[in-house]
Amino acid sequence: MPELRQDPILGHWVIISEQRGRRPGSATIERQATTEAECAFCPGNERETLPEISALRAPGTAPDSPGWRVRVVPNKFPALSPASDGGEVEQDAQQDLFPSRPGHGHHEVIIEGEAHTRSVTEFANDRMEELVCVYRDRFRALEQMPGTRSATLIKNVGAAAGMSISHSHSQLIATPMLSPVLEAELAAAQNWARAHDGSCIWCDIIRTERQRGVRVVEVRENLVALCPWASRFPFETWILPVAHEAHFGRTCDATTGEFATLLLDVLRAIESRLTNPPYNYAIHSAPFPVEPTGQYHWRLAILPRVTRVAGYEQASGVYINHVTPEDAADQLRRSMSLSDGSSQQPDPSWDGRREASTTATDAE
Repeated sequence: MPELRQDPILGHWVIISEQRGRRPGSATIERQATTEAECAFCPGNERETLPEISALRAPGTAPDSPGWRVRVVPNKFPALSPASDGGEVEQDAQQDLFPSRPGHGHHEVIIEGEAHTRSVTEFANDRMEELVCVYRDRFRALEQMPGTRSATLIKNVGAAAGMSISHSHSQLIATPMLSPVLEAELAAAQNWARAHDGSCIWCDIIRTERQRGVRVVEVRENLVALCPWASRFPFETWILPVAHEAHFGRTCDATTGEFATLLLDVLRAIESRLTNPPYNYAIHSAPFPVEPTGQYHWRLAILPRVTRVAGYEQASGVYINHVTPEDAADQLRRSMSLSDGSSQQPDPSWDGRREASTTATDAE
C-alpha cells in the first residue's frame, strides 16, 4: 500500500511506493528499446495492461481489444492507488513529528497512439489534437474523484528522462494534497496580488515578456511559448494561455486545437536543435475542485535533459544553467521559422547526445 509522508522540517511530501520499483526498466538507467512484439502498449497486447478506463476507438470495436487510437488505463505499477471503498481520502494519520497518510490517489497511463513511436512529433496535427482533448477530458474526470485536490500530467521521452517503455505514452497523477510547487506558486501569486492591487503575476509576466520579446519563442492567438526568465535547464520552455485561465480541464476547443499544434511545433524545434534529446514535459493546473482561481494560469513546461542534476542542485535546490533563456529562445525561434521543411543544423554545443554531460560542479 503506498504511503504519503510529509517532511517535518521543510513540509514537502514524499510518496513511498514499493510498487514503482517493479515497473519495467526501474532497476537500470538505460535499457534496450522495447520491440512491438513485446510492447504492452501495442495493439494486440491489450491483455498486458489493466482494463481500459477510456479510449478513442473505431466504431464497433470492443474495450481492451485492437481498434483504438488513444487508450487510457490504470498504471500497473502505481505511485498512488484509489481508496478501496471509493470514499473520501483519509486525512493525515497523525499530526506529530512524522505526519503521514494513506497513499490514495489515481495514477493513469495515456497510451498516445497505436503506432510504436518514441515521440508525439511523429503525429499529424489532427492526431495531436485528439490526444490533447484526451488530456483535457481526463483532467475533467479526475475533478469528480472523491478526495482529489490536484492533478499533474507528465511525459518522459528517452531513457535518461525516465521513459521505461519506448511506446509514446504519458501519465496523469491525481493526489489528495497540493504539490510543493503548486503551493509555492499559489502563495507567490497571492503575495504579488496583495502588493500590486490584485494583479495576476502570470498575466504580468506574459504581458512583459511579449513586450520585450527576447525570451518569447512563439505567440499564437490564445497561447504564448517562452523560455522563462530563471530557466533551470537549457532550453526549458513553457506554453501558457494568454487569457486568464487557471484550469487546463476547462480549456475551450479553440485553445485546445491551437495548443496541440503549438506543442508539436515547439517540440519539433527542440528535437531539431538538440538532436532528439531526452526530455520531460508536464501540465500544471490549478487545484480541484474547479472554481474561479484569482491568480493562476495553467501551463505546460518542457524540460530537455541535456545536463544532469548534480550535487550542488540536489543539495541546495539552486540549479546551474549554462544556456541563457534569451539564447535558447532565439535558437528555437530560428528553428521554427524555417518554412521549407528542411532541418537546421544543430549547434554542437547543445548536441542532445551529450545527455551524460555534467555541470561545472561535477568537473571541479
